[in-house]
Amino acid sequence: MRFLLRAISLRHFGQHPLRTLLTMLGIMLGVALGVGVGLLNDSTLASFNDMVQGLAGKSDLTVTAPGRAGLPEEVLDDVLDTEGVKAAAPSIRVTGFLAGKPSETLMLLGIDALGDGDFRSLKVGGDVDFDPISFLNTPESVIIPRSLALRNGLAEGDTLTVTTRGRNVDLVVRAIVKEEGAAKVYGGNAVILDVYNAQEMFGLVGSFHQIDIILAEGVARETAAARIRDKAGEGVIVEQPGRNRQAEKMIEGLRKTTDMLGMLSLFVGMFLIYNTFSTAVAQRRREIGIMRAMGASRNHVTTLFLSEAFVLGLVGSILGALAGVGLARLLLEQYAATLSNFYFQAHPEAVQLTWPLLIRSVSLGTIAAVVSAVAPARKAASISPLEALSGVALEATRQKNFKWAFVGGLAFLAGEVAILLNSWEESNIEIGVLSALVSFIALALLSPMLILVATKLLHPVNKYLLGLEARMGGDNLTRAAGRTSVTVAALMIGITLAVAMGGAFASLSVSLDEWITEGITADLSVRGSAAIPGANSVELPISLREELAAVPGVQDVGSFRIAPVPLGEGVIHVFGIEVDTFDKYASMRWIEGDRKRDGPKVVDGNYTVISENLSTRFNLHVGDSIEIVGPLGRRNLEIVGVQVDYTSDLGAAMLHRPLYTELFGDPHVDSFSVWLESGVEAVAVRERIRETFPDKQLFMQTNTEFRTEIKDTVRQIFRLADVMQLLVIIIAVVGIVNTLLISIIDRTRELGILRAMGFTREQLSRLIVWEAGIMGLIAGTLGALAGSAFSMSIVHLINRQLVGWSTAFVFPTDSVVKGFFVALIGALIAAWYPARKASRLNVIQAMEYE
Repeated sequence: MRFLLRAISLRHFGQHPLRTLLTMLGIMLGVALGVGVGLLNDSTLASFNDMVQGLAGKSDLTVTAPGRAGLPEEVLDDVLDTEGVKAAAPSIRVTGFLAGKPSETLMLLGIDALGDGDFRSLKVGGDVDFDPISFLNTPESVIIPRSLALRNGLAEGDTLTVTTRGRNVDLVVRAIVKEEGAAKVYGGNAVILDVYNAQEMFGLVGSFHQIDIILAEGVARETAAARIRDKAGEGVIVEQPGRNRQAEKMIEGLRKTTDMLGMLSLFVGMFLIYNTFSTAVAQRRREIGIMRAMGASRNHVTTLFLSEAFVLGLVGSILGALAGVGLARLLLEQYAATLSNFYFQAHPEAVQLTWPLLIRSVSLGTIAAVVSAVAPARKAASISPLEALSGVALEATRQKNFKWAFVGGLAFLAGEVAILLNSWEESNIEIGVLSALVSFIALALLSPMLILVATKLLHPVNKYLLGLEARMGGDNLTRAAGRTSVTVAALMIGITLAVAMGGAFASLSVSLDEWITEGITADLSVRGSAAIPGANSVELPISLREELAAVPGVQDVGSFRIAPVPLGEGVIHVFGIEVDTFDKYASMRWIEGDRKRDGPKVVDGNYTVISENLSTRFNLHVGDSIEIVGPLGRRNLEIVGVQVDYTSDLGAAMLHRPLYTELFGDPHVDSFSVWLESGVEAVAVRERIRETFPDKQLFMQTNTEFRTEIKDTVRQIFRLADVMQLLVIIIAVVGIVNTLLISIIDRTRELGILRAMGFTREQLSRLIVWEAGIMGLIAGTLGALAGSAFSMSIVHLINRQLVGWSTAFVFPTDSVVKGFFVALIGALIAAWYPARKASRLNVIQAMEYE
């Protein structure tokens, strides 16, 4: 077999280098997408875990509190008094940014400078001028990582101005350290100071955010954790530092969706492999006949073609893995920013190569190539020596299977309908992935017959309106329908995906617009930073609410605080708001309960309203109860309403601000909503607030500006999907190039005869262009139709299962038009090189070609 590979396969690869390269390109792009997305997920999650490890240091256990207010200081005493605890060190974390640089987000990390040595190491190098006593006695002293100093031109002794909690704080750089341990937190954007000085500086006297614990030798973590809970109360979270399961749960749905798109791109690449080998069998039938006549068995022929597919798949997969690493590096910053906005802070410095992912992707790509070549290889082996040497074409025999493929496609389509009908009320993203896969298999099987029907319908138009070249191009597609259908199917699937994702975004955008109109009615939004409320937001003190209310022209002010809390095996958000204030201006749509009758009940502290996706995730409904646990207590709340809310993809429970404060002891907010008196201009009041509080660093937006920002932030979710769709379409366009080149090779003698009969070079070029244009026309039309239908499945089975949001379906008119023209233009662009090659054929050599 190695002799056959060297003597036949390698010679064949060398004779057709472009076709070989294009074939590998299909697998390469598919693998690249899978590897790139996988590395993005792994790198950002590893960055978050590095932050967790940097904060925890060498600790055996960490103690934190639900929400964002932190732990009462007394918990430290309880921990130190617990049997089996050898040492404990508190820390504080406050988010801020460099003054004048809102994009330079910082973590202000307060640690116990005297008692922290056993937990975290800070190497200040050989700086003999560093005085730890001066560091402790001077509240504004900080230690910063070297990268932060280099980016901002800072040296020891310089002043570092940080904006946090609505004001500027001047800090003095006492030491610059390597990015290790605590200094590696936040991607090197950590500013380290003494924890007790941080308490005074940031208004956190009496509380810590985290307590790290080292256990005595021989003490089991589970035993110590139970003892600490008994001492400190159930309102604390005691866990082992390391991989953060909550963070993994947060991106689990996103990972599954991106993995699905990566698999889809590989699926489209398989079409290219199949088409290439199917055509190779037809073109190499004399070669196959000679091999069989010389004694090669059917197994030899099958193995030869599968070996060729293995070589192409392996090389293409390796190149794809390398390209995937490059793709991940290109998209890393944007991807991390998206996760930081919606899930958790992630600051990956570089793509972290995970060998299991690379090996798995290369193996999968290679297997996909071999599987794609199985049917053509078996077809090659079934050819008798006499049939092969006689020159009988195989295309006619391939067309006999179209009806069976069509029947199979209808069966898969029926299966897709059954999945939709039986899972309409389910909440499992795997069903959505299965639905997508079944849909695309159905499209692939239906496409040959659809191509034949479409070309017949276009025949009168080509004949009477578009000219001879268009008619001949259409006739050739029908004649080589097997080869053409695979190419058109690949492009059709790419367009289907693009239209479907466009429909999902259009549906979400319309529903989001309705929600914003109903719920976000404040004239001004006031925040501590440019980031929207969430993981990136900089806190403001609740006392600012009364100060804003006193500004002339202001009618009412409401505060908003979002905090993560554990519920069961998952994580949800609680919102601390002035329910009575928001109810006066907002009209959130309830899908369960009576808003007018039961909404006011939330004010008394025994009731709550939950978001629709929280209801979906945990199967909670009106009349059920939900237990909210904070560091200062717990409360069983009866659910009186389920409302449409797109604020949190984890699901949210609304708490009246006094109850939120009672359970969490949190004196801070993420944003203020300001409603103005009738006739007062928002821009004028914004300037008045700046003049009234010249020392406060506030970020303010009008209602229109805030709405626009929310829409732009949501759009980030779809940007990575846009890149994936583009790659899928590129793979399909490469398939068109490959198909046209194969068609030219297959018809070389025919094209030479046409030239001898008087066809000009321009006419030959137009013939190829029309052939590609008809393929693009059919793929664009069928893809637009299929994508419109499939978008309904995405809206329900993927959108709803990924985040629990239900959105009204909106027909994706814009995406349909764009998808159609992308297919058509992409096909015409793909025709450029093949058309050029056809027009340059030597007439005499072409007529002698066999």
